[in-house]
Amino acid sequence: MTGAFFFLLFLLVGTAVPACKALLEGNLTLSLLCYGSMAALLFFALPRVGVHRRAALRRGMRIYALTGAAIFIALRFVSAVFMKCLKGSPYDGSIGGMVRNVLLVLLPLIVREGVRAYGLGLSRKHVRHRTLSAVLLTLLFALLELNVQRALRLEGAENRFVFAAETVLPALARNALQTGLVLSGGMWPSVLYSGGIGIFERIFPFLPDLPWLANAAIGLCFPVFFLLFVRERFRAEEFGEQTEPQGSSLGWYAELLAAVIFYWFCVGVFPVYPTVILTGSMEPVIHPGDVVLVRKLREEQEIKALSEGTVISFRRGDISITHRILAVREDEAGNRTFITKGDNNPSADTEVVHPNDISGTVIRVVPRVGIPVLLLNSRRKVPTEIQQGLRDEKATP
Repeated sequence: MTGAFFFLLFLLVGTAVPACKALLEGNLTLSLLCYGSMAALLFFALPRVGVHRRAALRRGMRIYALTGAAIFIALRFVSAVFMKCLKGSPYDGSIGGMVRNVLLVLLPLIVREGVRAYGLGLSRKHVRHRTLSAVLLTLLFALLELNVQRALRLEGAENRFVFAAETVLPALARNALQTGLVLSGGMWPSVLYSGGIGIFERIFPFLPDLPWLANAAIGLCFPVFFLLFVRERFRAEEFGEQTEPQGSSLGWYAELLAAVIFYWFCVGVFPVYPTVILTGSMEPVIHPGDVVLVRKLREEQEIKALSEGTVISFRRGDISITHRILAVREDEAGNRTFITKGDNNPSADTEVVHPNDISGTVIRVVPRVGIPVLLLNSRRKVPTEIQQGLRDEKATP
């Protein structure tokens, strides 16, 4: 049995090779043949070895898995809607195309989770250090999802950090959750969780196109949190352990809701959102590493109410700038533009700010809590006007 497991694992590693993976994803017949053969070997030719749980527990874990998949999808899509980061799906939207996409998601997923369950079942029977074997298996399956060639081609510490945060850490968290689902209820909860997400994204006409930081936050935090929830429910239902007072499920859902609301607050779903200050152009009022709370401007009347002295947040390309309004200009047609200046800059900004550039007004400053983000963005390009202003300030005796 151990030899058969390593043979299946070897085949899975082969399907993860970029050339083989592209070939299998582009040819449904070849994919059916490859994964169908592996599934036949796994489910019909080999002795049944897996993680066996009570029927009621398996059913419960499947429901939890589907619920988790739905929450994960909602978290990404609602964030994308409010951040205006939706894009058209690149997948074939015809009936035949959707059937093909569903098969291309399910076939490798069923085989992969079947092999995962087989390996975990073997470790429970024949391996002394079960936790270590589960961790190593999780790391291996996470590695199979990564594009190693792309990682090796990356240049610069910033690009490597983004790849690790957006791709590597979410893959580890996702596979840890899948291992936890398999250990708690067998392979099918894991298939339902990952398959539900994958199928929805393959057949829905729009997809989230979130910034890397949002992808990293959702991809890492949600699987970890959901894994803790699954573990708590498994212990309560399988062993009758009450790790928390009765009604703890409601508490877990409340914590999940709080985490979702906090994330939405951070990415700007609500009327007030936070942003981290990266430069010293607004010192001494606002320092680098401070977080400012910005209230969005949604109505034209709110733009007309802006006056000299108001601190606003506005965009320059993909950079967010927080400066004070120095003057308000209005043409004959009533169209407004704004002259802005950093309090620490000796001169006004060279470009005027148009109403469409304005994100909102600063209503509060929270000192120093954004220092970790400041360190991560230390290499980020700062607009020329701010750099020049800071240089002039330093040159002033």
